[in-house]
Amino acid sequence: GTERRLVGFELTERGIPRHGYALAAPDGRTIGAVTSGTMSPTLKKGIGMGYVQSAFAAPGTDIDVVIRNKPVREDAFLETTGSGVVRISDERRRFANRLLSFLL
Repeated sequence: GTERRLVGFELTERGIPRHGYALAAPDGRTIGAVTSGTMSPTLKKGIGMGYVQSAFAAPGTDIDVVIRNKPVREDAFLETTGSGVVRISDERRRFANRLLSFLL
């Protein structure tokens, strides 16, 4: 398989993910980087996309975005494949569609 996967995420704590911010495993080790992110005015949460090591790309995986040297918890909710986005629930599918339409 591939070494990295593109994932979409939403922050579960306050913060705004920005391009280039590090993505970290719960143990603090760097596993990727944010490719794009913003504050969603509709969801009132930070949302974004980034590349992570394949082992951390499964939906529901806890990962952190490092904002000003402080890890902020996020929830990976989708991963992309060569054939498109893997959707995992109706609520997450609607969110993913909004995120992808906003970012693309």
